[in-house]
Amino acid sequence: MISVLLIWGFILVTTWILGFTVLGVITSLPFINKANNGNRYCVSKHTSFILAGLVTANIYAEIYSLFSGVDKFAVLGLILICLILCIIQSQKIISSLQSLFIYSGKMFWGRLCITAAIVVLFSIGTAQGYWHIDTPLYHAQSIHWIETYGVVPGLGNLQSHFAYNNSCFCLYALYAFTFISGQSFHVVQGFLAMIAAIICLLPSKYSDTSKTHLALFGKVVTVGYLFTIFDELVSPAADYYFTILIFLVVVLWMELLDKKEASFVPYALISMLAVYIITVKLAAAPLLLLALLPITILIKNCKKNPNVKYKSQEEFLKNRKSSVYSIVFFIVIGFIIAIPYFVRTVILSGWLMYPLAQIDLFNFEWQIPEGVAMFEQREISITGREIYDLSVESTPLSMWFGIWFARLRGPMKILFAAAAVAVPVWAVLILFRKKLKISPKLIHLALVIVVGFLFWFNTTPQIRFGISYIWTLDALTYGTILIVLLGEKKNFLSNIPDLAAKVAILLPLAGMLYRVYAQRDMVKEVVVVQQDYERFECGTYEIDGIEFYYPIGDVRAGYYAFPATRWQVEGVHALGDLVEDGFAVDKQ
Repeated sequence: MISVLLIWGFILVTTWILGFTVLGVITSLPFINKANNGNRYCVSKHTSFILAGLVTANIYAEIYSLFSGVDKFAVLGLILICLILCIIQSQKIISSLQSLFIYSGKMFWGRLCITAAIVVLFSIGTAQGYWHIDTPLYHAQSIHWIETYGVVPGLGNLQSHFAYNNSCFCLYALYAFTFISGQSFHVVQGFLAMIAAIICLLPSKYSDTSKTHLALFGKVVTVGYLFTIFDELVSPAADYYFTILIFLVVVLWMELLDKKEASFVPYALISMLAVYIITVKLAAAPLLLLALLPITILIKNCKKNPNVKYKSQEEFLKNRKSSVYSIVFFIVIGFIIAIPYFVRTVILSGWLMYPLAQIDLFNFEWQIPEGVAMFEQREISITGREIYDLSVESTPLSMWFGIWFARLRGPMKILFAAAAVAVPVWAVLILFRKKLKISPKLIHLALVIVVGFLFWFNTTPQIRFGISYIWTLDALTYGTILIVLLGEKKNFLSNIPDLAAKVAILLPLAGMLYRVYAQRDMVKEVVVVQQDYERFECGTYEIDGIEFYYPIGDVRAGYYAFPATRWQVEGVHALGDLVEDGFAVDKQ
């Protein structure tokens, strides 16, 4: 646990500095402020700096991996960058940190105690637990490859999982600190869960108590999800990382709706976070539609508004130019986030987005054969429907839905059914949006989540990929209905949903505390050092003189048997004498 807290401290400092710098630069650009009606949007939440910093650190690690293994020198480079940034903007940093003390008396100590309790609780959950089924299969091995070699051409030919290129694995490698003791720590996913819990549970001094906040419903399902994965926070799984981020995107958007935020800037920043989530897992692709809202706002700024008085035609033209610059700027930011991911994927697999073989732009020697990519894509889709006969040519709904639904756990059946009902409900809500006073920004968020839900269900309906769409759609839909029906709080009855949500958000916390108590013997063993990766019995074999491990009697090699594949690979040759030269499939 102590090792987790120490590394978390390092992550906190570095990501805060990076995020503070990046958001500070973006919000200070003249054309951004001009497009924002001449006002500078101020990012004041420290959790926003941390989230932006995680994205920035991930991009740094991805770029670094293109040239070398993400090892101690990558960490030293990160420290150097942060030190330079601190020196350049020392006064701004001091001024920002002083905002932590704007609360006084009981409010300050209350927030401090809540934050400390959350940190301790989630550090325990991250220090020990159970492994995600895929961690010893390829998560740990993928991270080891990044730590040692960065990126290797055609690595996916050894094991297709390596070609998935979940971008967060580069971030995990950056903060693994393997060079200290030889143990690779895996604490980033727990850190993000802890930040999500703070965002959801820390009370705000400025909350409007005259109404029920929509974000509260989003926070309830977010904390509920954290409870479901608490036992496995020790596992560096991309599934958990990307799902937590989707929950946070929805919660942050809901908070903007509660504040009736008019500026396009925060919506654009959340859209950039959505682009990053897609690089973690392609299942988040529908979130890209969130960007249509800030783009729409900026396009409207390009047209003359009869309700706005301009001093001159020249002022209007400057505003329009600033709006165009802002659109182009955020598109460029999106590419900066995505390009390292695309480059790594091309090197690992020869494809732009593996296993999407429909986009074939390259003809590298190490490219994974098209048939393998197509098979992989089909396997993911079909097995998600609980069909394991891959020879089946078509999978109509009537063929698989009954079995799929029957295998859902009881509560999940209810939540899925509620989400399915929510789709036509939103059609009704949109039809009567003016009468019900539902804002266009809320409708936009709802439509994106609905599209995400339908996209997931019709492509790869594995619950672990779609749980964020199901739960957020439920929270958004039925939270909106309650708010519309009750309006402003006028009596005790109208307070019930708000009180119920606040109680509901505490129940998962109680569950986490019980799990810590139930696993107290395991907790005692990890007070100092985090639980290490599992070890498996492995044999060895060679590919053109390069030695590899393979698991005996299993398909999981874990972290320490390196380099390893899940079985003895045949039909693949090395592209050189060294591992980093890459691998390709033998030509028939």
